Amino acid sequence: MKRIPIAIGLLFLSNAAGAAIHKNIAAKTPDGLNISAQEYGNPQGPEIVLIHGLGQSHLSWKKQVESPLAKDFRILTYDLRGHADSDKPSDKSYYEEGKRWGDELKAVIDAAGFKKPTLVGWSLGGVIIANYLHTYGDKDLSGVVLVDAVVGFKAEFFGPGPKAGLVSDDLEPRVRGIAAFLRACFAKQPPMEDFELMLAYNAMVPREVQRAVKHVTIEGAEVAFRQLKVPTLIIQGEEDALVTSATALYAKNLIKPAKLSFYPRVGHAPFYENPEQFNADLRALLKETLKPGPQNNKPQRKKQKL
Repeated sequence: MKRIPIAIGLLFLSNAAGAAIHKNIAAKTPDGLNISAQEYGNPQGPEIVLIHGLGQSHLSWKKQVESPLAKDFRILTYDLRGHADSDKPSDKSYYEEGKRWGDELKAVIDAAGFKKPTLVGWSLGGVIIANYLHTYGDKDLSGVVLVDAVVGFKAEFFGPGPKAGLVSDDLEPRVRGIAAFLRACFAKQPPMEDFELMLAYNAMVPREVQRAVKHVTIEGAEVAFRQLKVPTLIIQGEEDALVTSATALYAKNLIKPAKLSFYPRVGHAPFYENPEQFNADLRALLKETLKPGPQNNKPQRKKQKL
């Protein structure tokens, strides 16, 4: 039997497993952490940085990096500090000080050589974008997308979704709490194969990280968002049990040029629950960043694709 070169064999296995071909990128933050990042897609295309939420990983974005978006756009994902394959220091200051998250995002962008990306922040990703904007502004950005994003800590911004158990010192309630939190991310539960993958990388986040992130600061968020001038899209699942629609409306009030799009029958993860619509909306925003012109500020209600 003829031998297949190792590199070609690995490529075949990657394709057979359904994984998107990517380039691994090692980034180092100003506070000394090693961050695992991945580049997908067209190296000549407009740049997108996908920022996952609490407990998640870069694998959260499989329905984007494995979609036709990768044919046209240069896509960057990464594992946040304390998550998946990135460093997980136990000192709470690494997670409570908001500026560190913004500096981490800047370090990842620079390590990948991205010049003017559109930032897409899901859930905790909104906090990260706010901290980035506070320090660096939007001069090096093409656009911003906030996806069921945390942009403040008012009580009305958070839904009744389960939070107990995530930081328990006992293993069983902690594991059950992680599973309950993950289920609360979806209006319609994912198939078991997907849920098992998600549960595995959620469980990789140490309880010390979960505890510290509850106290993360957002540096100058209101001012940062009010000063945002690049094309901006706010996406909100109408059935989100974790981050309420009041949060999206608050963000829209701060970011005057932003578009606001509600997804009916969708929970906390629109990019997973309705990837066709999400990817189309992302593609439309990317096209908008390439040409000047006023934005339509009228909120839209998207039809769920069945």
